[in-house]
Amino acid sequence: MFDETEFDGWFKSYQEKMLPELIGYLSIDTSLGQELNAIPYLVDLLERYGFDCCLEDYHSELSSHQARTVSDSFSGKVNLKAKYLSDSRDRRVVLFNSHVDVVPVEGEGTKLLTPWIDDGYVHGRGACDTKGNLFLLLGALAFLEYKKLTPRYKVQLDLVSEEEVGGNGTLSTILHGVLADFVVVFEPTDLAVHRGHRGCLTCEVTIIGKSVHMGSDADGLSAINVAVRLIEELKTLEQEMLADAIADSAFSIWKRPLQINIGKIIGGEWPGSVPEKCKLLFNVGFLPKYSIPEIERVIENRVGSLENTFPGVKICYNFRSGLRNKAYLASDNNQMLRHLSESVSEARSISRQAPVYAWRASCDARHYAHEANIPTAIFGAGSLGEAHSSYERIEIRQMYVGIKALSIFLM
Repeated sequence: MFDETEFDGWFKSYQEKMLPELIGYLSIDTSLGQELNAIPYLVDLLERYGFDCCLEDYHSELSSHQARTVSDSFSGKVNLKAKYLSDSRDRRVVLFNSHVDVVPVEGEGTKLLTPWIDDGYVHGRGACDTKGNLFLLLGALAFLEYKKLTPRYKVQLDLVSEEEVGGNGTLSTILHGVLADFVVVFEPTDLAVHRGHRGCLTCEVTIIGKSVHMGSDADGLSAINVAVRLIEELKTLEQEMLADAIADSAFSIWKRPLQINIGKIIGGEWPGSVPEKCKLLFNVGFLPKYSIPEIERVIENRVGSLENTFPGVKICYNFRSGLRNKAYLASDNNQMLRHLSESVSEARSISRQAPVYAWRASCDARHYAHEANIPTAIFGAGSLGEAHSSYERIEIRQMYVGIKALSIFLM
């Protein structure tokens, strides 16, 4: 049995070490290609926890791989790989993945680059997405060391770049070769274990109409008016896809398991002219039963119908402008997945084993599932609703429970 009293006493002491280490990591800006800034800090940190570290350059075949996403450059990008230097009672390998990069901060959010602790929370960019979650693993290993216990599984760690822009770092490390029996990808799931996620495709649609003077008798065709109708069509499509998703048992827990989000609109040339061009950039979430080419055809068919409604309009598609995240779903019968789920339930004092659902966001877990064919789970402390926000934070109490869960899993 897990000794709660002993763990409580240990954690009170451990957080005096953990919190300054987390603050130090959060203080390093690792947004948009600046992941290298954190490498010296991470190598020193991991070695103190008993890891052997090595840097790994991006794989030479990454730039031609079909699952890659748009990047400013593949040159000079690295991942940090680490192996825990301890024997194990079980020869199976559990690989943990945590991305080093964070989304940029602007305006009010710039305060997050100077992290702080307040009212039981650690505030800072990357606190929950997902720098803070690295310490769930480090804390669990520290507790086992305190108990003088050997981990049940062999432990490895991938600290990767470019997750927020599509996962090139994780894809690269898989191309170098990965040998693991189970993968846990850290993301802010509020301590829920997920066995898959919806996909996400970034779509760029350019509408070309006909520009004339606003006072002219000549017929113009407003690209912005067509764009308004396009947004209405996408809203209808979203409702149809939501009904399909809610009927899927793996996603039925969510009110909105997938989304179509209009993220950017650029339109028009001059206030006195009928606008000739309008460009929309949007993300489409989709279920694992769809491939990316199939979702591309769904969008083309729905958007293309407007060409009949507005004769003379031209619509151009670009599906290589952002995310191309496949959806995935792992079997809920996997032994190590069940072990992780049971460990989390015990740590959270949940007496009845809950079903393991899929997640309503996408992440690098898909690469391990699709490209490496390894059973993969998603797990972590922190709330998705606070990730990427100007008030990003992680609750110390949730970290406590997360460390306890991984301690149970590895004991």
